[in-house]
Amino acid sequence: MSQNDGPGILLRHGEGPWRAPDVVHYLDEAHLQALLVAQPSLLPEVDEFTVAVSELHVPETGSVDVVAVSADGDITLCECKLAKNSEIRRTIVGQVLAYASGLEGATFEEFDRAWRQRSDVGLAESAASTSPDLNEAEFLDAVASNLQKGAFRLVLAVDRIDRELQRIVEYLSRHTTSDTTVVALEMRYAAEGEVEVMVPRVYGVELARQKRPRDTNRWTKDDVIERATQVDPEHGAVVTRILNHFGPRVDRYYLGRGNDPSITAIIEDPKSQPFSIWGAKTVTISVNFEYLVRLGRDVQNALLERLRGIDVLAPHVVGVAEADYRKRPGIPIADLTDPGVLDQLISALEIPFDMAEAQ
Repeated sequence: MSQNDGPGILLRHGEGPWRAPDVVHYLDEAHLQALLVAQPSLLPEVDEFTVAVSELHVPETGSVDVVAVSADGDITLCECKLAKNSEIRRTIVGQVLAYASGLEGATFEEFDRAWRQRSDVGLAESAASTSPDLNEAEFLDAVASNLQKGAFRLVLAVDRIDRELQRIVEYLSRHTTSDTTVVALEMRYAAEGEVEVMVPRVYGVELARQKRPRDTNRWTKDDVIERATQVDPEHGAVVTRILNHFGPRVDRYYLGRGNDPSITAIIEDPKSQPFSIWGAKTVTISVNFEYLVRLGRDVQNALLERLRGIDVLAPHVVGVAEADYRKRPGIPIADLTDPGVLDQLISALEIPFDMAEAQ
């Protein structure tokens, strides 16, 4: 590779002459990919409270080079290509759009399973490692909402941005909704001994910012009750009783922003979320064992044993302990219309509230 093909960087040692560095290009596309995974904040409009994995599998599509998720639930899909690839512009665009379309409508659980295949831990635990004050319920809801809507930041990471790629970014920015942003990231690279240099340049961020902001309207408690009532008036009565019973004990209820109304009970200290109610076609209450970790294993054990002792509810908590409590089993509200069963569930859910107050 000639000097003119390099990144336009000259180095010198002491009073010596300026010269091109020894290395002026990436080893391969995997090299660029690894740098972005190791430091996802190199991606456009991504902060340090972001986690990333490489080669996340998308069913019937392939594997995304880099997927990054911020603490506020924003999802970035990044494809990496080098200029020596003769089809850099069209290939990279087609791939990132295919991955976005393949992930649109995925559930949090499906996305989390794919994440676990590329990481030692689940997505929420990964995010908490960089954001100790992460509110898991809000994080889950934001990620789930973005997956449902296909709201992604699409990044085309290359070592050289050319005019054709600029035109593609401009076109996509004009013709995509505010839920989707497309940005080109140029990462020129050089190395000299143990010193590495990257010169980033971003194209398309201002175009993305010009779009209208995303709709962040949230559901209300009444929306959740209304959805349950629409399914069955008895279901609405069950949801009303649960929310009213725990209302004085929660620090606040977090209200979702996804396609369906949802509500999560929040305990601020120690931060935990004992349960959520989801108003989809089947209204369910999820017992959030995964989000009780700060209350301790004794609380998780006690809650599980209490639920195992309720014949109607026991099948819903099978496998929780075996999964090291990294589960949020859902219980259909239809299973709680018997007042005796509902009383027993409410009594079981008192356990984390009691322990939080005791601490």
